[in-house]
Amino acid sequence: IILAATSLFDQQDRRLAQAHQADWDLLIIDEAHPLNWSPESPSKLYTFVEALTSKTPNVLLLTATPEGLGPESHFARLRLLDPERYPSFKTFQEEAAQHIATAREADTLIAAGKPISDLLDRYGPGRVMFRNSRKNIAGFPARKPHFYPLPSEDDRCSWLAEFLRGMPKEKVLLICTDRKQVHQLAGELPHHLNIETALFHEDMTILQRDRSAAWFSEDDGARLLLCSEIGGEGRNFQFAHHMVLYDLPENPEVIEQRIGRLDRIGQREIIHIHVPYLSDSPEENRMRWLREGLEAFTYCLKGGSELYRVFRDELGGDIDDLVARTQRYKKDLYERLDQGTNRLLEMHSFDREASALTVNAVSDLDADPAFEPYLLRLFDFYGIHAEEIAADSYQLMPSHTFKDGLPGFNKEGMAITLDRRMALDREDWTFMTWDHPLVTAAMDQLLGSKEGSGTICEQSSAGTTFLTEAIFILDVTAPPALEADRFLSPTPLRVTIDMTLQTSENADLQLPDGRRSGLLDAGDAVTQRINEMLEAARDTAEIEAAERRSKARSNMHAALESELGRLKHLAEVNDHVHQEELLALAERITQLDTCIEESTLRLDAIRLIVA
Repeated sequence: IILAATSLFDQQDRRLAQAHQADWDLLIIDEAHPLNWSPESPSKLYTFVEALTSKTPNVLLLTATPEGLGPESHFARLRLLDPERYPSFKTFQEEAAQHIATAREADTLIAAGKPISDLLDRYGPGRVMFRNSRKNIAGFPARKPHFYPLPSEDDRCSWLAEFLRGMPKEKVLLICTDRKQVHQLAGELPHHLNIETALFHEDMTILQRDRSAAWFSEDDGARLLLCSEIGGEGRNFQFAHHMVLYDLPENPEVIEQRIGRLDRIGQREIIHIHVPYLSDSPEENRMRWLREGLEAFTYCLKGGSELYRVFRDELGGDIDDLVARTQRYKKDLYERLDQGTNRLLEMHSFDREASALTVNAVSDLDADPAFEPYLLRLFDFYGIHAEEIAADSYQLMPSHTFKDGLPGFNKEGMAITLDRRMALDREDWTFMTWDHPLVTAAMDQLLGSKEGSGTICEQSSAGTTFLTEAIFILDVTAPPALEADRFLSPTPLRVTIDMTLQTSENADLQLPDGRRSGLLDAGDAVTQRINEMLEAARDTAEIEAAERRSKARSNMHAALESELGRLKHLAEVNDHVHQEELLALAERITQLDTCIEESTLRLDAIRLIVA
């Protein structure tokens, strides 16, 4: 796994060449909107990504502002995903124009209580693109802006000190444009006010920034966090409810990025946005344009890049006229965004019933009472001491029995939490779940070792001399791309056989140690009988394995042949479904059928139970 900034390849030709030579399984680009493109001059970064996507089977582009650099660049990013589906910008525009009528038809079907899946399948844009908006997601807070006119620039720091003095218990996030301003403010503020202050800027290492953010998040930690613009990207500070926009950028997207540090899922109070500005100045004009024209401080802004591109050269003109024209343009823009392509994307991307199933499944895992005691026993096995530091939260440190070589464990110590809400507030704490890499690595190492694979226990019984209990694993050997575990994951089958080679009721899991029973000293006759019992156990397990294989094949055929039929039907009316896609899916069904049928049983563990 390579995790890197795009600048690593954009600025170093050697790394660029290495990336081209490698064979990638999956390429993910976060914040994909800077991939700038035009027919005459695609950017160097776009050309690099295009070369990678042409030979990478799986590509995912993520962005909250897909049209930030205009519709041409948005088209070009879709072209990276499927060049045949998006052959030309002209075709892309023509198709988008048709989406308005399709969206109206979909709304009519919804109003009549009829399904829209077939319509979206045939004429919607959602086979390579998915989009969700805030209206489908609960839990976002309201915003309340506050404005403070200043007579001169020299009054800005003294205003801040007075503002902070008036809220002695609140945590406040302050973002300004650059680190120079952060340092200047950090040096000047103590002359006005004594307050615990943390800094956060690009000259600090990631570890230093993490520590500052953690100190700010603690109840008795820093009350004020001074950030450069880097604090407005990707950080979660939803435990704070007050933000100071110390200076005012022109670009409304930057404003939205800053407010987004507090306006996150998990924020449980109204967000207060404090805007000091210089009276009778260009800054006041910017404030009025953002406040009255865009309502950028009160609501989450859509289409901010387009609005800025249209009006940025007019900010020095008649502000009343600019505000009025901006309001009209914004109204028209929102109407355009809420119909056509975006409307269809939202219909296609959000399935409330499917989402509820996923959320409930995650909630059930979070609430699993078996997880915490199991996790503590697992860590103890590896010699990791867990000291409780809060409810469902622990500090992990290696003990004197520590077994080195556990992937993902920091031997310097690490804080973990099993509480999802706590994890949202404390980014420096690791959120532990059943599928966290540290947990799965620990389980894999344990299951792959000899520890616990053979044992003897005692059971109070007047029955046979002993039982042999066996755990078999039903495994599918298949290329990862087939995703065989979707239909038949590695499945443990537990069988208990008595001395007469008959299946016995499964024994109790919790039984006392039986190593002193003398069973292993009983001679060759007992050894021979144990081998015979294991053969009988395998025969019994094989009967259940055959049922599991049959069920898995049936489920696989039902799911994938239904998908294949859908695509064949869709191909008759939609030329965006390629014949290669149909052939690939048919071949996948054939391969999966063979792999599941040829799945094998392997003996994983034995327990001898002495009566």
